[in-house]
Amino acid sequence: MNQPFRSSYHEELFGPYRLEVLLGRGGMGEVFRAFDTERERVVALKRLPARLTGDHEFRARFEREAQLAAGLGNPHVIPIHRFGDLDGRLFIDMRFVDGVDVADVIKAVGPVSPDRAVAIIEQAAGALDAAHAGGLVHRGVKPSNLLIDRNVDESLGDHVYVVDFGVTFADAATRTHSLSQTEEFLGGFEYMAPEQFGGVIDERADIYALACVLFELVTGQKPIHADGSGLPEWARAHLHVAPTVPSQIRPELGTALDDVIDRALAKKSEDRYESAGELVVAAKRALAAAGEPSTEAAVIELDSRADEYAAFAECAERKHIEQATGRDVVEVGSAPDSSAATVQVAGPPRRADDTSVEVPGALFVPAGTAGNVFEKGGAARSGRPGPAGSPASAAHVPASPTPSSARWWLTVVAAIAVIGVLAAGVGTIAAMSEDAPTDAAEPATPPDPIGAMPPERVAPSDAGGPTVRAVVPVGQAPQGLAVSPGGGPVLVANVDSRTVSVIDRDAAAVSASMPVPGTPRYVAVGPDGRRAYVSMYSGEGADSAVAAIDLAGGSVSALVPSSPQPYALAAAPTGDVYVPSHGSASVAILDGRTLEFGRSVTVEPNPHSVAFSPSGERAYTANHESDSISVIDVASNTVVTTTDVGRSPHALAASPDGRVVAVANYDDGTISFVETIGNRTTMTIPVGPTPQHLTFSVDGRRLYVVNEDTDAVTTVDVAVGAVVATTPVGRSPRFVVATSDGTTLYVSNSVDGTVSVLDVS
Repeated sequence: MNQPFRSSYHEELFGPYRLEVLLGRGGMGEVFRAFDTERERVVALKRLPARLTGDHEFRARFEREAQLAAGLGNPHVIPIHRFGDLDGRLFIDMRFVDGVDVADVIKAVGPVSPDRAVAIIEQAAGALDAAHAGGLVHRGVKPSNLLIDRNVDESLGDHVYVVDFGVTFADAATRTHSLSQTEEFLGGFEYMAPEQFGGVIDERADIYALACVLFELVTGQKPIHADGSGLPEWARAHLHVAPTVPSQIRPELGTALDDVIDRALAKKSEDRYESAGELVVAAKRALAAAGEPSTEAAVIELDSRADEYAAFAECAERKHIEQATGRDVVEVGSAPDSSAATVQVAGPPRRADDTSVEVPGALFVPAGTAGNVFEKGGAARSGRPGPAGSPASAAHVPASPTPSSARWWLTVVAAIAVIGVLAAGVGTIAAMSEDAPTDAAEPATPPDPIGAMPPERVAPSDAGGPTVRAVVPVGQAPQGLAVSPGGGPVLVANVDSRTVSVIDRDAAAVSASMPVPGTPRYVAVGPDGRRAYVSMYSGEGADSAVAAIDLAGGSVSALVPSSPQPYALAAAPTGDVYVPSHGSASVAILDGRTLEFGRSVTVEPNPHSVAFSPSGERAYTANHESDSISVIDVASNTVVTTTDVGRSPHALAASPDGRVVAVANYDDGTISFVETIGNRTTMTIPVGPTPQHLTFSVDGRRLYVVNEDTDAVTTVDVAVGAVVATTPVGRSPRFVVATSDGTTLYVSNSVDGTVSVLDVS
């Protein structure tokens, strides 16, 4: 087996990047493994030739396509962190992925099973259809441009990235795509659609190429052969030679896929499938009809979603590249002053000559079991190591996609003039590949990812949201809520009344009001239900303390001074209480037996809230001013990693199965979903302004979010990744909790001084 292409490159500084390894070089530039010294992460950096910087036509197209890509992403497209002009060179900063391409898999093991082949093609189809919906055509689909991530559990299946979108050209007006004088064709003649040789194509050229890849996956050979290796010979073959069908090469396959591939390889584009997703649907149905075991992943009928895709594409073309994610936006090409072409969002100090655009995140959309919708989101720097001294501080934590029972694919993807460089060796591989020498590595078998959908769409739902059954007057400015286990009462901290109200769940009325020696903010109940813990502070953190309340006696049993501004605390299954200090970058641990603070875990600044995994092995903190969550190993009380989410995360909750943590991003108006295997943000969806708090339904299928400014509870269908209902409650809702059986929600309404009681259908 040959070694992957990799140059022993002499390290060079390029702006904030330390170029460590040259992974590939071609006509459109070089790709390096690089280290971003500002953000302290390894990246794949594409640097374009200097001659293109002065090419005004090319640069304009580069910036236009980069602008589209900046606010978009896809679980099957390598995320782009940043792009622009440094030291007189155009560049793109991308996620660094360890992978092996499909071409190398075929070289190493030959044809794969039809089931695996269709699963690979399905993920690529999701990325391509999403790109097409945004007015983008790949034009270079081939096995070497499908990358299988190796940093995932082999038992979970392949996770595929479509790479090398560098030949994409967007024309929103005509939705056709032609080679320009500044472009350099990077596709493979073997996979080119007949019309592509004439220079004018649409998305059906990608469907043709994808069918060629499917054929090659199941047979180990190409469907069309030419008399020579040049362009004229291949043009003649694609235009006039009938493609072989799979059963001719491998009779043991039967004829299940013959008609499917034959239609996708029709000489006339209008005779092919209308979408790549339609090709996948046909392939799955054919395999199922033939008795071939087939992946039970949900397949999205894309035709019926054309209006949603169009809305998303229109949003992506706005000057403000971050509009789609709900973040503060920055005009590209219309900077506040003439010295900078663009303005970065929050981040490290910028050099005076750095005119690059920072991409705040990628966009991910899940395909659930009942159709699809899609929203924005993403993580700019997922899987960051913990602080110094934590187990993960010495190395970057690889990001892994989330396993799921359904295949998560489908988002709008955008492309930039990039080439990919695939190095499938022992080390980490950049996930972009030009046809520079690359080699086979042992094929890996990674997982199902998560995917997501266009902004502010409401998905169809077969069930409405919760309904308000009762409104319970409590004290003044109620904030934190907690439900006692075993059918016990609901507790609410009343900030201005300096009391904790006890709500009888059966009567839906206050049964007692307990004064506390401070200004109560949040409340938690121990796992045995005997004791409540109330975080208290006044002003900017004066009189910060945690009060322990004996629920049987209804009195404060201990008052423990704490770090400044203790926020939304949580009780661990062990009985210890984790108290985030908004006034410091720490979480203090209150011993549930001695009622004394022991260890303190350093996290990123201003943790707002704490949540535990169902097993209690992990704790998660929402770091409000750091736009991140920290993952804490409870056994060692050390930070495992830190993952970026949206802006100003207020609260978070773990799903009942422990696979996902949902994060309410207050300033974004979004919810980020972080998978707990790789600790990576995999989906972010808009839910309306100022989401304050959230909780999962007992089965994990719904997420309930309180929106402070809209006075409502927003219901999110987790599988679809969309808002399905909005329920009005009181004014300025702050907190939402659910009973253990999932039948009832309680929402504190700060301005009204009430708690809304909602029935869940």
